[in-house]
Amino acid sequence: MRKSFTYTISKRFFLPVYFLLTTALSVHAQIDINIGNGTTSNTATGYPAPLQDYYEGSKAQFMFRASELTAAGMSPGNITKVKFNVTSLNAFAGSIEQFSVKIGATSVTTLDATNFETVSNVVFGPVDYTPVLGVNTITFTTPFFWNGTSNIIIEICNGDPNNASSVTYTENVSIALTTGLSFNATHTYRDDDLGNLCGATLGANSGTLSSRPNITLTWTSASACSGTP
Repeated sequence: MRKSFTYTISKRFFLPVYFLLTTALSVHAQIDINIGNGTTSNTATGYPAPLQDYYEGSKAQFMFRASELTAAGMSPGNITKVKFNVTSLNAFAGSIEQFSVKIGATSVTTLDATNFETVSNVVFGPVDYTPVLGVNTITFTTPFFWNGTSNIIIEICNGDPNNASSVTYTENVSIALTTGLSFNATHTYRDDDLGNLCGATLGANSGTLSSRPNITLTWTSASACSGTP
């Protein structure tokens, strides 16, 4: 009787726990959300270009409105990765020196052509980064929680902090762009001989303000579990 009783208790306990764990994992699975469906890519020397190497240093901000994120299927939850699909490496060689990614919430609805918005949450880098042909996945060191209502800005910057004479520049890799947006979705500043530009607070824009790279956001819903254990 003791063996039968022990088995019955274990079975009654572990089956519901197993069901809850597998249900929770399926509810909170990571989902790739695609923002932008343009088919024209930036050129080897053109901007916007999130993975750029045509200048020694650069800083770029890309804004995504909350309405765009919800229309793509997002709700409050954690963003853990961004992905860019490189369509051509062009003549890129070496690495993008001290490449960094930041992300933050904002109340602005369009980017300024000269002044950068303040984004302080570093989620990747700085590292010397080498793009590859195809999907480039940038995994955040810390997830970013999106509240479901704020616009977000993804900031990408690079440049040797010591402005070393050995810093090289080649060409930008090509990534498909969404063009003709109704707001300034991009602000890019790039220059030579100024070292790392991650700290720049302003800079004249290069490229088209209403064009923005297509991007994939890896997202996990924050929806609460339902049901009775």
